Formats: sequence, structure tokens, C-alpha cells
Amino acid sequence: MGKDTMIWNEAEFFNLLRRDSTVREQVVLIEGTRKLPTRDRPKLVEFAKELARLLPQVMFRTGNAPGADEAFAEGVRNVDPS
Repeated sequence: MGKDTMIWNEAEFFNLLRRDSTVREQVVLIEGTRKLPTRDRPKLVEFAKELARLLPQVMFRTGNAPGADEAFAEGVRNVDPS
């Protein structure tokens, strides 16, 4: 990871996004491995669904690469097809 990479735990991440829910254009960029193990795909899809449900004001973006990007996008689309 680069020197400017930030790592947050789940609570810190949600607090950051909820801090100012009046901001209309919150964007979360998701990227991950193209070599997502088959056993992990359902977990990532469910995680994305939960994030999309909890943070409806957030726009999630991925590069739509095979693997983690596709799994995350699938989960978000299950909640909000737009």
C-alpha cells in the first residue's frame, strides 16, 4: 500500500460516511483482487448489499474488473439497480 493509503475499521468507515449525511455526492471507490477465491464471492456480495442498504446516499463505483469488483457491483445492484 502507498504511503497515502488509509485503513479504517468498519466503525470508523461508517462514522466517516455518516458524519455529514447532507452531502449529496458521497462516492466510495471499490477495488480488489481479480483472483477472488470462489468461496469468498458470496461474502463480498453480501457485504456490498449491506453497505448499499446502510448507506443509500453513497454512490459506489468499481472498475468492473473480474473478481472482487464484479462481486461488489453485483451486491450493490441487488439493492439499487441504478
